[in-house]
Amino acid sequence: MRKAGGLLGAVWIAVLLLSGATAPSSASAYVAYVGCDLAAQAKRTHVCVVGEAPGAFFEAPGAEEVTTYEVCVVFPGDRKRCRRDQMAESDTLYVNHIRTTTVGKHRVSWFVDGVEVATWTLHMRRAPGHPRHRKPVTIPTTARKAIFRAVCQLSERCGARVEIKAGKKTLARGRYSVPAHSSRKVRIGLTKAGRRALARMGRVRAKLKIVDTRTHKREAVAVVLKRR
Repeated sequence: MRKAGGLLGAVWIAVLLLSGATAPSSASAYVAYVGCDLAAQAKRTHVCVVGEAPGAFFEAPGAEEVTTYEVCVVFPGDRKRCRRDQMAESDTLYVNHIRTTTVGKHRVSWFVDGVEVATWTLHMRRAPGHPRHRKPVTIPTTARKAIFRAVCQLSERCGARVEIKAGKKTLARGRYSVPAHSSRKVRIGLTKAGRRALARMGRVRAKLKIVDTRTHKREAVAVVLKRR
C-alpha cells in the first residue's frame, strides 16, 4: 500500500514475540520509534542521513485484537502528512516509510482511538562530505576523462548517475558506485562537446548533476572543469 507524495503505506515485518502479556490499555503499552531503514533490525535513532530510508515503527504487544492506529509526520515548515487506519496484529512489528529528503526536524506521532500514544523527534541531516558548496568545485580533466572523489557516508553502498552540463550541452557523463563508509576516485567520460570546449578554453563553468540510483534523489553542484 502506497500513498503518492507522502508517507508510504505500512509494510509489515513478521517479528513474532513471546505472547502472554495483557492487552495494551495505555500509551506506555505500545512500542513506537523511528529507525534509519525499514528492516526489523533497524536501531532506534533520532538522527538519519538524507539518502537513507527512515521508518516509523509500531507494535502492540499482547493485544487481544487488531489495533487500528494512525501515524503522522510534521515535516520542517509545518507540512503534515498522516496515514490513517493502519492495522497492527498483536506482537508483530509494523513500519511506515517516512518519505523525506528535507534536512531538519521531523516530529512523528502515533495515535490509537484518536489519542496520541507516542511521539518521536527525527533530525534529518545531510551526509558529511556531500558535494554541496557555495563556490564552484574544480574538477580536473584529462584528454578524455573528468576526475573527482565521491564519498559515501551511508551504511550501504552508494551509487549514482552523473552528468556535467554547461547550458544545454552535455560535457561529461557516467556512473559510479562507492562502498559504504568510504570514498573513491571517479572518472567519467568527456563527450565530444566537452573535449572541444576544454581544448578551446582550458576551463569551463558547468553544473554537476547527480541522480542517486537507489532513491532517485537529484542534486546539482556548480563546478569548473579544468584541463590539466
